[in-house]
Amino acid sequence: MHKITYFFLLLMSFKVLSQTEYKPLTWEVKSTHWSRQDEERFQEFIKNIGRAREQRKCFTTESCLKSSYANPAYSKLTNPQVKIFADCADLPYVLRAYFAWMNDLPFSYPISLKKVNPELDKDKDIRYTAYGNEVIRRKRVVSGDNINTVLKNIANFISTAVYRIPTTKDVSGPNVFNDFFPVKINRKALIPGTVFYDPNGHILVVYEVTKDGRVFMIDAHPDNSLTRAVYDDKKFVISSPSYGAGFKNWRPFNVEESGLVIATKNNELTEDYFYSTEQYLGHTELINNNWRTRKYLFNESEVPFGEYVRQSLAVGNLRYDPLKEFKELLKAVCNDVRDRKDSVDSALAANIHLLPHPERLPQNIYGTTGPWETYSTPSRDARLKAAFWNIKESLKTFITKHREGNPGIDYQGQDLSGDLLKIYDQETRSCKITYTNSEKIQVELNLDDIINRIYNMSFDPYHCVEQRWGAVGNELSSCRQEEIKNQWYEAEQLLRNTIERNYDLRMDYTVYELPNANIGTKTPMDLNIKKLIEAF
Repeated sequence: MHKITYFFLLLMSFKVLSQTEYKPLTWEVKSTHWSRQDEERFQEFIKNIGRAREQRKCFTTESCLKSSYANPAYSKLTNPQVKIFADCADLPYVLRAYFAWMNDLPFSYPISLKKVNPELDKDKDIRYTAYGNEVIRRKRVVSGDNINTVLKNIANFISTAVYRIPTTKDVSGPNVFNDFFPVKINRKALIPGTVFYDPNGHILVVYEVTKDGRVFMIDAHPDNSLTRAVYDDKKFVISSPSYGAGFKNWRPFNVEESGLVIATKNNELTEDYFYSTEQYLGHTELINNNWRTRKYLFNESEVPFGEYVRQSLAVGNLRYDPLKEFKELLKAVCNDVRDRKDSVDSALAANIHLLPHPERLPQNIYGTTGPWETYSTPSRDARLKAAFWNIKESLKTFITKHREGNPGIDYQGQDLSGDLLKIYDQETRSCKITYTNSEKIQVELNLDDIINRIYNMSFDPYHCVEQRWGAVGNELSSCRQEEIKNQWYEAEQLLRNTIERNYDLRMDYTVYELPNANIGTKTPMDLNIKKLIEAF
């Protein structure tokens, strides 16, 4: 649909009160369910926000929803008194609630959960249960409710625990259901608005699937920032079916005259909803019913899950152009580095680095609350390392298959390694960030610098900016901080060496206990991409 035509259709989709140009804060529910047309307009709504963030036209959920570029049909009508905040778990619900409010649609959300197996998960944070959770209470929006109250409730009640629902868990009854259902991996199922749940405690929202099978997503953070990511199975995992991770769509429901909310059960989802458990169980019979033995098949050949996703979503027969793929991977990781800078800058602006370092680390540095959750970057840094790892593994595959004459590789040149090196130099030099050191002097880093110092970059917001960016030698000399913070920096090295995020480990050690706590990685994985290409 033409963009201008679409804009006016959306403007005509609801009335604006004659007394004001803004949508009233109170909700007016005029429908009992979301129609297909509503869902299609929601997809376009999400796509616009994602593309705006991709082009760096807005940087928070609030600024995107109130941006005339990101949200052209609604930006002028959004009441300025609407208060919008979203971390990663809130984001899908905030976007869905906002769209429902603007279009007088029904909406409900979970307000209480319980653990599926409370005995075995007795000491587990409900966000990281081994056996998953289930919804036991929900709240339905009714006409007259205030959008700010609903958004505040979402911030209070929604966490990643509401996504950690076992694959087999179905609708229990009226008003008691999980909002999402797992889908088959195809272009009709993975649409703008599809949610991806990473069981390591992160939620993303799909905003676009390209013709070559790439999945682009947006995600939010505790500092209210909105970032962009490209799916790969090293950064974002699936894991056990009891976690309910992976790609999921919103479950349809209907509000009856009595006020009961009746959700569609899994076995009632028609074929065009593409309900499927293939993400969790694969395509072959499991050995001893063990999900770890699952295998994914594409054209009857076994492939890793990430490759299955890419091939299944591509239009036509996907052939990999190593040069194009490499350039896209470097651009994506450059975007990750720039997003990390925004996060570090946020911590610096809040002067966290000037505060005394807490006596102990959080119980787990990846899943916590308070200033550490808002301003630290251990999960973000781990995903950045995983992205470098993914690039290395992809290059190994491309080069090996090219040498074998694999028809899936589309390269017509004579010197693949040489051409890859040229792209590396070009892309890493053009990808730059600048930070202001403790003496107020600008320091410029490019992507090659970041790769070479990735294990020195501190995730700890109490450290000086130089340590946050992995400075050594003369670059580090401008750091002025208490010696105890330098001791913390040294003690956290094994944690910085780690790519995988483990939410089960106890980490609440003092600076003196941490080096002997037997957590982290002594020998980090070599992530030097340039060295790999040169070796070939």
